[in-house]
Amino acid sequence: MQSLSPRFCAGICVLALLLCAAPAFCQPAPSSRAAPWPQADRLFRSDPLWPGGDGAFSVDLGHGRILWLFGDSFIATKPGQTRRQAAFVHNSVAIETGYNPAHAAIHFYSGRRAGKPAAFIPEQGADWFWPMDGVRLGNRLLLFYMRIARNRDPHSLGFQSVGWSGFLVGNPDAPPLQWTLRKLGGPDARGPMLVGMALLRQDGLLYAFDLNNGTGGNFNAYLLRWQVAAAAVGRLDSPHWWCGGARAGRRILLVARLSFPTPAASSASSTIPAVAFLK
Repeated sequence: MQSLSPRFCAGICVLALLLCAAPAFCQPAPSSRAAPWPQADRLFRSDPLWPGGDGAFSVDLGHGRILWLFGDSFIATKPGQTRRQAAFVHNSVAIETGYNPAHAAIHFYSGRRAGKPAAFIPEQGADWFWPMDGVRLGNRLLLFYMRIARNRDPHSLGFQSVGWSGFLVGNPDAPPLQWTLRKLGGPDARGPMLVGMALLRQDGLLYAFDLNNGTGGNFNAYLLRWQVAAAAVGRLDSPHWWCGGARAGRRILLVARLSFPTPAASSASSTIPAVAFLK
């Protein structure tokens, strides 16, 4: 099992920014500047029954709809409740209608069990789920979540990753509370890998990045892919792994090693030939 440290959580954020921002694999991300956008911020403060959540990922559902995936979230049972008074759940979702958040509408969703607020993706035993990336594949929606368990080590943050899970939504155009969700299997779904931290669909293939702890304070990222047709029906059990080209042999290679305070440059080329993947 893999203990999540603050540096590992930061690594997740850095990996998502590095890999999702680049238009092609491993090209240097363009420089960018960020500034507050108060008009857009108001969208996420518009529902008094959803005082906040973390770990936000977004997925374009098409037709002006955006799915937001949140980790730990506060769910109020009546307007006016503070975060201290609200229920605490491990994940929630929202649907934004309109691509400009300054003018869009949003609706938040969580589960409900025994008459009380609950996680949208239910716990499995003592384990719970935090979101990673997702992608719309035709009339299906594929979501990736990391599986989290408590860590009794007094030097830890109190939790640890114990694997990942994929979920296939058969009716993503319906409201989330009406979704048909199917939990999927996949390569080493229990273990140190977090498959699905960032996704890219290109040329009939779905690429996914896998993040896990390395050594010496590094965080290792690996690349795998599926045929879109296979992923769209939930067949994640036989991916092809990046192995660096014909000369690399049949070894799974790093795409990137993230170090702090400065992430290292990627070791992969800007184009991915078909022979580079381990079958």
